Amino acid sequence: MCMFGQIIKTNQRLTLHQITQDDTHQVIISLSAPDIEGYIIGRSDQSSTYIPDIDLSPYEAKKRGVSRRHAVLLNYNNVVHVMDLDSMNGTFINGTRVIPNEPHALRYGDKLTVADFDMIISE
Repeated sequence: MCMFGQIIKTNQRLTLHQITQDDTHQVIISLSAPDIEGYIIGRSDQSSTYIPDIDLSPYEAKKRGVSRRHAVLLNYNNVVHVMDLDSMNGTFINGTRVIPNEPHALRYGDKLTVADFDMIISE
């Protein structure tokens, strides 16, 4: 499922939508693209005080294999990238697993998957 939308620049906004089992989309978060600092995607839990910037715990993230610090959305050459933080269950763009600790450019319409949690990126 490769959409080939516009590359997301750091002066734009983006929205992450969860893809539900019936193929509908539920908004998770809408935010400004990262500029200086990135946004950690992960999950919080009761055994840790750590809370990621994009907390997927309300969406059964632990059951789906999402790590506490799973991936990061970051600014790399003024383009929004995702970088897997060496997670146990991986990060995928349009079904292809990304190499951990290497930034990968994101486009509007990309399917971003962390572990077993599917999201679509939109404007």
